[in-house]
Amino acid sequence: MPDAGKIQRPARLQPVASRNLALGMTLQTPLYDENGHLLLARHAVIDSPTLLTTLREHPALFTDERAIQETARAVMASFEEASRRDIPLGRLPAAGIAAAPAEAMMAPVAPRPAPVRPPPDLAEHWRNLESKLGGVLAGLALGGNAAQEALKRLDQLHEQLHEALEHDLQSATFLLFSRSVTGFAGYSGLHALLCAVVAWDASRRLPVSTDESQALFKAALTMNVSIKVLQDQMASQRHDPTQDQLLAIGRHAEMSERILRDAGVDNPLWLGVVRGHHDDLPYNPAINNREPVEKLTKILQVIDRYTAAMSPRGSRAGRPPRDAARTVIRSHGGADHDEVGLDLMQNLGLYPPGTFVQLRGGEVAVVLRPGGRPDQPWVATVVNKAGEPIQTPRLLATTDATTAVASGLSGSEVKVRLNETALLRVLQDTRPVGLGGTRA
Repeated sequence: MPDAGKIQRPARLQPVASRNLALGMTLQTPLYDENGHLLLARHAVIDSPTLLTTLREHPALFTDERAIQETARAVMASFEEASRRDIPLGRLPAAGIAAAPAEAMMAPVAPRPAPVRPPPDLAEHWRNLESKLGGVLAGLALGGNAAQEALKRLDQLHEQLHEALEHDLQSATFLLFSRSVTGFAGYSGLHALLCAVVAWDASRRLPVSTDESQALFKAALTMNVSIKVLQDQMASQRHDPTQDQLLAIGRHAEMSERILRDAGVDNPLWLGVVRGHHDDLPYNPAINNREPVEKLTKILQVIDRYTAAMSPRGSRAGRPPRDAARTVIRSHGGADHDEVGLDLMQNLGLYPPGTFVQLRGGEVAVVLRPGGRPDQPWVATVVNKAGEPIQTPRLLATTDATTAVASGLSGSEVKVRLNETALLRVLQDTRPVGLGGTRA
């Protein structure tokens, strides 16, 4: 008699990070152990601390790639239908898969105070990290001894950034998106830092090894080192790029690789991703069937395009989140969904943290983090129905008709100065049960 707990192992399995499981989570795909045993069926709920502990103690966890594809197709169909009809995305199905972060898979939960508050200087800490990156990139561009010293500082900054992300990824994501969609001062360094953080997070779910993740992170930080000054200038100018600027843009990937190589970088993954981050890539094969450099380049390209679309320039407003999602949700040149774009939507939601939304009641709110569905984030109101700034942000779940999201807004449309420290405190109160003070 066959083992009652054993089912026929699916043809293709995808690994699941156990740290992404949380109490109260509703699984959107089945969960298997390392031997192909079915642990939890689709739509099962992790409803007890004992079950959560048991799952996390498994050496390895997997989900069914076919179930992922089915979920992806359902999300894609709903997204495209809503976009075609230009209607709110209230009927979009939950997009979470077992390999996605906990927030994307859970049914909505009541906010709970977190045991650990962010330090009062967390917002300033990320400004300091951004400033350090600017100094590193400037040193690399100088060449010679300055570049070699800058490369050493980059290694130190790499460690500091990883420590900050391990401590509180949610706050970092909120701060960097918020700053990116509301202004363009220091665009080049801020954009690089945001891309690196989003790539670091995506690496936890996509088929990326530790060494590959580190190379991707550093490539994101340094991909535009050769045109940092030019990027900052172009971000603030009110006219289209000149012919000379377009020529510099066209050769910047090659020049950035040369700067890094001259400074002493010899990591072929890092250099390869920087060199190819603007190349045209085939839309097939799947991510896990690509060579490492092409795989990492593909990931960075999608993240780069998605985040840049929402950032304003002197010559144009930033695009609303849903418009930015359209640029990455489908494979370039293909008819299927884009794996990286879909991962971004599942992880960040249709309205990423730090972006703005108009609520059906008329208020404007800033997104704090994703909720139980891609179109139902946790938000804090910042402008009331009369168009007046709100002194004390009010935490809302956008799960019912009165508080639902009516539309996403470009950061250029919202003329309000955010109190980052106050909003970080509100963000702590949206932590799901089981995640503690830091994101699982």
